[in-house]
Amino acid sequence: MGDGSDLPTGLLGIVSDTHDNEAAVAQAVTILRQRGVRDLVHCGDVIVASTLELFRGFRFRVCLGNNDSARELSAAADRLGGAYAERLDLKIGGKRIFVAHGDREGPLEKALKSGDFDYVLYGHSHRRDDRRIGRTRLINPGALYRAVSHTFALLDLATDQLETIEVD
Repeated sequence: MGDGSDLPTGLLGIVSDTHDNEAAVAQAVTILRQRGVRDLVHCGDVIVASTLELFRGFRFRVCLGNNDSARELSAAADRLGGAYAERLDLKIGGKRIFVAHGDREGPLEKALKSGDFDYVLYGHSHRRDDRRIGRTRLINPGALYRAVSHTFALLDLATDQLETIEVD
């Protein structure tokens, strides 16, 4: 189910549904770099591999979206030092995190019901979400394309503080 390596503690950038909107992605990446973020998760629907070039220098993980080409994005992620999988089961800063696009509810429901995860991250709906289900925090950062407002999220894993950030 993905890369289970334990990445360093700190801030986690969360983006989703970028759909080739490289201008919005570039704005988000600039803010993440300014905030000192090194770890980044994309919840799917990247669309074209060139978008991943903007993530160069981050420790990034990308999950498969319903509009993504797994072959193209996997090759680009490998080339750039990131990881790409249908679903991700990560350990970052001592927290267990499950990531799926969310176009199929089964994997999300299973992860939530298991109680094994501190966080479940998803996209697909292009709408922000932040709620607790049992011990697990369910987060959708919104979207950087085709949304009322283009948003991404910044999660402080040490304090559990979530900040939603809007870009043009």
